[in-house]
Amino acid sequence: METKVLIAIVLMVASITIAAQDDPWAAWKYSTKTSIDGKTTETAIAGTYNNVSLVVRCSKKCEVYIADGTEIFADQRTVRVKFNKSAVKQFAVSIGEGSDSLFFSDPWGILKAIRDNGGYMTVEYRPYEKTPDTTTFGIWNLPTSILKRIPAK
Repeated sequence: METKVLIAIVLMVASITIAAQDDPWAAWKYSTKTSIDGKTTETAIAGTYNNVSLVVRCSKKCEVYIADGTEIFADQRTVRVKFNKSAVKQFAVSIGEGSDSLFFSDPWGILKAIRDNGGYMTVEYRPYEKTPDTTTFGIWNLPTSILKRIPAK
């Protein structure tokens, strides 16, 4: 009898552990955080490849940025972006305070492009004193709560 109970407990713990792991089919790691004054911030991070992430952070408004573990070229004003096999497009960006991130100037524009294209997004930007770097992010399955924030027009 004790063996059956022990096996049942082990199976239950294993199923809870598996359910708690990230969905392997989701491209985004999604989390929410509520501040002491009750304001909630949603964060979705698409892959971390070579220390580079695509981040969507929404509280009252949304920000979309590329976070890189290294310094980015200070005069960079645009990045080149390609969705799946579409033509290359340019998006305006501004450098973050720590010089290791690039914020899209039109977050709704890039979020609409992500929503409408799904699949993969390849971004070309210039790390400081290096040749342009290209990183590809899986962007399918953007969290529904963030999709709902995107203005219709």
